[in-house]
Amino acid sequence: MTTDSAQTWTVQGLLDLFDVQQDGENRFTAETGPAGEDERQVVEGTQVLAQAIVAVAKRFPEKSVRSVSAVFARAVMVGAGPVELEIDVVSEGRSTATAIVAAKQNGTRCITATVLADVPTGDVIRHHLPRPDVAAPADANVSEMPMAGRELRLVDVVDVNSPDEVGPPELYAWLHYDPIPTRDDLAKALIAYFTGHLGISTTMRAHKGIGTAQAHLTVSTAPMTESVSFHEPERWDGWLLYTHESTQVGAGMSYVRGAVHTEEGELIASFAQDALIRPLRTADTAIKHQSRL
Repeated sequence: MTTDSAQTWTVQGLLDLFDVQQDGENRFTAETGPAGEDERQVVEGTQVLAQAIVAVAKRFPEKSVRSVSAVFARAVMVGAGPVELEIDVVSEGRSTATAIVAAKQNGTRCITATVLADVPTGDVIRHHLPRPDVAAPADANVSEMPMAGRELRLVDVVDVNSPDEVGPPELYAWLHYDPIPTRDDLAKALIAYFTGHLGISTTMRAHKGIGTAQAHLTVSTAPMTESVSFHEPERWDGWLLYTHESTQVGAGMSYVRGAVHTEEGELIASFAQDALIRPLRTADTAIKHQSRL
């Protein structure tokens, strides 16, 4: 990860962060990377999720990661020490393997992920959800989410954070990465990383006067769970379309489901997110907004 004065994020640097290092039997370590563009000190939960995917792939080198489901219980902080990934192997057979990954920082458990891996086989039957018929990347709106090597374009949305842009609780985001990883585990880690970025914005889009520009300032928001299923084969060239649909919000939590298609229409992943959307409590205001979950 580039760490110059501007704290530049790059796709290659992100992939380097994902590529965790073994530190004993069933143990891996990973770095947190620099602070975000808004100087927030909280590590993206899906960054640690991506690192867990790579750790399990290295633990089961003969198998392919097929699904991961994580709960973000505590914040992982930038610069507060490396992420320690401890793998508890639940089962390891010829065809499938299951592991629970505990992500810790300074000995405190922050994130737990359950990962399923298997050996893919030939089709008995096959079908998949078609790619939505939406505007092509060239006709979508460029969105500023700085990362060298990544382009983000949104369909029919100009400012995804604005409380004044109102529409149905759905969001279509085109992404282009350079480089596109050739390793299966890094490709899946990269796909999983973005699944948590726009879910809360998707939910808020249906409600005038509320937007993610207010997050951590006047409203408390945070992804709390993320589940991703990978559909073999995990290969693409060009743009990816992330579809988000918020099916429910209330009682302080939102639920978003989504899909990832290639530009040619192949479905390569599905995902779901539970997120917290609540009034900012008085106690929260005592915490610097850069460090709020």
